[in-house]
Amino acid sequence: MQNSTSTLKEFGPAGYNVRETVARTPSLDRHGLPYGWKPDIFCLRIDADEYSPESFNPYYSVFEQYWEAITIFFNINSFKDAKDQILRCRDLGVDIQSHAFYHHTYNDYASNRYNISKAKTFFQEIGIKTTGFAAPLGRWNASFMKALEDEGYKYSSDFSYDYMGFPSFPFEHGKFSTIMQIPIFPVAPEPFFQDRCSNPEAVEKYYKNAIDEMIGCNLPVIIYAHTNPTTPEVMPLLLKIVDYAVNCQGLRPISMTDFSEMWGGVMAAGNEGGQKAEPSGTPGEEFLGKAVVQGIPERVKGFLKNKLDFERVTPAEDLKCSISKRVLKTLARKVLQGN
Repeated sequence: MQNSTSTLKEFGPAGYNVRETVARTPSLDRHGLPYGWKPDIFCLRIDADEYSPESFNPYYSVFEQYWEAITIFFNINSFKDAKDQILRCRDLGVDIQSHAFYHHTYNDYASNRYNISKAKTFFQEIGIKTTGFAAPLGRWNASFMKALEDEGYKYSSDFSYDYMGFPSFPFEHGKFSTIMQIPIFPVAPEPFFQDRCSNPEAVEKYYKNAIDEMIGCNLPVIIYAHTNPTTPEVMPLLLKIVDYAVNCQGLRPISMTDFSEMWGGVMAAGNEGGQKAEPSGTPGEEFLGKAVVQGIPERVKGFLKNKLDFERVTPAEDLKCSISKRVLKTLARKVLQGN
């Protein structure tokens, strides 16, 4: 069973560290390698959280050139009036999957089910069948997993469940889930530039080193990024990252959906062969992350926010949690308005 608790960790080269909430312990050191696995694939996961023509259109340079390697997880609340962009990406051959309707992963089943279903219906109405999911904020919990199962999804990729490891099926309440979890390298490049990084070459080198590290540890190489309107530096960086992975290191471009199907075959072959090899190594701390020690005020604030499942993205009429939590969440929104 994967430890589902998560913690805040710091990643990156010296002087340019960024923070991300990830699984407390990645599964890399607890899994043998499935029999017959070769570390020869590369995926680029794109989380399309926000939409504006100015921020999204430049990414077509990446989509058109490397469509085989890309899966875009669209957040529908942001793209509901830009469905032509989703269809354009599909027509390029890009793998299209879901990043929920509202950009939040909830603590309760009803809210998660509604959020997942609302996005799924939108995709169906424009002729796209989604089988993969990426939870907003990378969050994972058992109620979210159950909602994905009941909506007929096949895989998800949530780094608060696992990262820098091999795909697996969560084990909860005495049984394995039908949802394959696909770990990724959990560091998106945008935070480096949001902090006004003055050395983009250092960030490029960091990602190339991360790719080398994953190859050396026999890990699937899956990098992710956002189409963020405030970080125009990311798009040219992605071109360099993908070029390095595919053309310099010779990794095979593959979408996350195709990888999920391929891995199912790898796991089946491993079970039949009855053999597993040991991982060849463990990535260094700058790639696995270093736990951040938070002060008491930060921990209390985080505890209360999680307890209330506080967020502002869901309209009041679409809140599906219990009445008591709905009242508390609405009150908290009013109290914290503008903060």
